[in-house]
Amino acid sequence: MKLDSLSPEQRRVMLAEAAAEKPMFYLMKRGYYYRPEGHGYTSSPSEAWRLSEAEADLLVYPYDEPVTKHPVPLPDFDTDLNACHELEAKLTDEQYEQFYFWISHLTPLGRMVSASAFQRASALLLTFHPELEP
Repeated sequence: MKLDSLSPEQRRVMLAEAAAEKPMFYLMKRGYYYRPEGHGYTSSPSEAWRLSEAEADLLVYPYDEPVTKHPVPLPDFDTDLNACHELEAKLTDEQYEQFYFWISHLTPLGRMVSASAFQRASALLLTFHPELEP
């Protein structure tokens, strides 16, 4: 399969699996997210408490003022340099050699320092999935 034939969602899922990202969930009440450890509420997902499904299931409350769980979206590696950086930090030495090879081939004149998130995500996909064709 060619790298450029993957949909953005396929790319996101493949990289999340490579990162061993387990599904995480938010808790919500009255339209607001719970803050970490349930200390108050926030309207910002970036400030919200993230829990495993088992943890969230223990805190769901369906009665008078329901507390509901909602899946945290997978990182968008194609546009998020921070998500790429977090995944790069998990590479073994051998994987980093492969990543370096691919990123140097995917960037103009091998300028990996200024590689975009999309270029980094592509190099990570090729590193984790050698069956893909560039």
